[in-house]
Amino acid sequence: MYIYENAFAQYEFGYASALSVALLDDGVAVGRFHEIVGRGHAEALLPVIAALPDGDWSWPAGSPTLLRRYIDQGRQKTDYVGLDGKVRVSAEGLASAYSEGYAVSQLSSRAMRAVDARGALTGPAFDALGRLSEGLAPVYADSAYGYVNAAGEMALLPAYETVSPFRDGRAVVSTMEWSSIIDRTGRPVARVAMECGVRTLYGSYGQRLWPLTLPRRCPR
Repeated sequence: MYIYENAFAQYEFGYASALSVALLDDGVAVGRFHEIVGRGHAEALLPVIAALPDGDWSWPAGSPTLLRRYIDQGRQKTDYVGLDGKVRVSAEGLASAYSEGYAVSQLSSRAMRAVDARGALTGPAFDALGRLSEGLAPVYADSAYGYVNAAGEMALLPAYETVSPFRDGRAVVSTMEWSSIIDRTGRPVARVAMECGVRTLYGSYGQRLWPLTLPRRCPR
């Protein structure tokens, strides 16, 4: 977020008007501009504000650059802007922050594609595409969710209603009947399903881990 404010610098015989502009991240100033301008500091503020291009600005957590989303000649664009105000990369569409060398962009067609380090679209288009995490990205295709690798190749076939990004080699996937923790090969590490109206935890070999016993009404 850009914060603009008029400040005053104290001198031996009084105060002189100054112009201050700060770029804040969660209350911490990460960039600043300060100049003693004397009279007319309000007029001096206008060029500073005008120098910022129009658009929807954001600073995603962990991103080294700001994101500026805007429309250029009727097309959605995203700029990746350094803290010095210089554009590092531009991409077509409404793009995300980078993760593991790639970003994700939603195009005017509503399809989503990966964006490489140069800002070029790469790989196939999908109905929905998440950011890479540990080499795999959630993807929606054929009316279900699965995972693709950095090349856009299907790594885990779409078979789920919902999925999570991978963390520490594990992800959570769900269907209408059950939820599982899977590894990067898709092998279930643990599964939770409803059995006889009871939420039941199973291990990687299908053994019931909890509860230890089921109600008497449940089939054995």
